[in-house]
Amino acid sequence: MKDSRDLLSTLFTKSFGLISSFGLVVISTFLLGAEGRGFISLTITDAALIAIFSNVISGSSAMYYLNKFGEEKVFYSALFWIIGISFIGACLVNFLHPTHFWLLLSLSIILSTHSLIFNQLFANQNFMKGNLLTLLVQVLFFLVLLALWWMNYPIDWITYFEIQMVIWSLTTLFFLKPLKFALLKKNELRAMLNYGFRNELSYLLQFISYRLSYFFIFYKLGIEALGVFGVMVILAESVWVISRSFSSVSFSKQLQDEGESNSIRRTNQYAWYTFGLTAGAILALLILPDEWYIAIFSKEFSELKTILIVVSPGILLVAISTIFGHYFAAKNRQGILLFKSFIGVLVTVALTPLFISLYGIWGAALAMSISYITSSVVLIIAYLRRIYMLPKTI
Repeated sequence: MKDSRDLLSTLFTKSFGLISSFGLVVISTFLLGAEGRGFISLTITDAALIAIFSNVISGSSAMYYLNKFGEEKVFYSALFWIIGISFIGACLVNFLHPTHFWLLLSLSIILSTHSLIFNQLFANQNFMKGNLLTLLVQVLFFLVLLALWWMNYPIDWITYFEIQMVIWSLTTLFFLKPLKFALLKKNELRAMLNYGFRNELSYLLQFISYRLSYFFIFYKLGIEALGVFGVMVILAESVWVISRSFSSVSFSKQLQDEGESNSIRRTNQYAWYTFGLTAGAILALLILPDEWYIAIFSKEFSELKTILIVVSPGILLVAISTIFGHYFAAKNRQGILLFKSFIGVLVTVALTPLFISLYGIWGAALAMSISYITSSVVLIIAYLRRIYMLPKTI
């Protein structure tokens, strides 16, 4: 009963937040156009890349070791790590391509701190509070932008992020739990770094596989094409709210020393639920007429539905494989996650430049879909082999 309640709570709040996120995309598109959405996509991609390195301590590693090493030691050590990595990351990104340094630094720190507190709540089985934190951030940001749109208040993409950061900061501080100051010991820090690096290396490779096309599009097709592609990715990946809801609950419960049979049962059940619900969500996106997308996002986005059709098979398989990926992460078996992400990177690097040259923005979507399918199949096969090799008594 509690398992179902936690799952439904997570799924409901994330789905409600998804509606707000969709509203944000629509409003920001009207306010900023394809070019503005392009700068937003590029900046978020830069911040997400930095966040991967911050998550070595503040991500799944924090969830895994929170109750093993002590909540206060994990939290403060992770916070110092976030600040240091965000500064180094912002410097490196600014060196690679011109960017708004202080904006990127602030966004990276706030994004990772928000993630740390969310992980802290989930690791302590406070699903309602964790879900409420995520929901409030999205809903408040949507309401503020809606008010600015209604008042015809002019904003640019920098103001967009400044508003977002203020809302994130105030909301996250509200959920901050007072803790006595303490830091990890050397052996504890070493254990977290070891777990975190192995886990985040997989996410880094996955990130490259998922987002490398952004940079190819930016340099080959321009910022407006990136804006169109970025909106497509947001719409397509919005259906992942289902798999992320299932996998986050499953992962946190498996960390509570759950037996293998229960882990497998839950993983199998959640995978089937994810398949059915995600397939239905994708179908709902695809049956909408082209005219609707043009009416919502403007004529600049006339190719949106065609791109969605191309990338949909990969989106569906990633949703299913995400459930299996969190199973392996909870069992501290990141090797297969690294391997499947590495395969995805190889496919992306090999196909994206070629397909963009041949087919333009459609080619980027096709390369992305093939990469998603290939890496997901690798992970699904690994999971099936895993449960086949386990003792039949489990």
